[in-house]
Amino acid sequence: MMHRNAQTLGDAIREFFEDNAELRGKILEIRVIRAWGEILGPMVAQYTRNIYVKDKVLYVSLTSSV
Repeated sequence: MMHRNAQTLGDAIREFFEDNAELRGKILEIRVIRAWGEILGPMVAQYTRNIYVKDKVLYVSLTSSV
C-alpha cells in the first residue's frame, strides 16, 4: 500500500542535500580529500603530509618536492 507522500530513500536523501547546500559542500570536500590517495596512487599518498580544502581550493603539503 503506497502512501500519498511516499518517496524512495534515494529521493529523500537527494532532496535533503538540495535543501542543505552547505552540508552538501562539506561532504564533497571530504570526498575529494579521500580520493586524493586513490587517484594519485600509493607513492604520492605516502609523501602527502597535509591535505585540506579552504574556500573551494584544495591545498596539499608533500614531504618531497619531486
